[in-house]
Amino acid sequence: MLVVATAGYCFWNKGLFDGETVAPRRSFLLFGITGTLSIIASIANWNVQGYWLNAYNVHTIIILNCCFIALLVFVAFQSKRKRNFAWNLCFHWLLFVWLTTYAFPEFGEPL
Repeated sequence: MLVVATAGYCFWNKGLFDGETVAPRRSFLLFGITGTLSIIASIANWNVQGYWLNAYNVHTIIILNCCFIALLVFVAFQSKRKRNFAWNLCFHWLLFVWLTTYAFPEFGEPL
């Protein structure tokens, strides 16, 4: 899974290797779609997750997912507003860390 996430990170935004300061629109679109689907999946699978995991684990995963989403929204706005390489790099790094860990925890346990 980590190899796929690393490859996806490298191929998704090749401009990071050139020092690109502007994040591509497809990254914001990916975040918007997966963020929405992640919230919908968490709500739809609330009972299923509670059956396989105890309530503490389910609540922890949902809280961490919400924290990641809130942090990504903040970094996305900063990246869009300041147009800085560091914000662009931070946004994409956080996006792919979130996608591989807490975006869809029902597909497997977070790393």
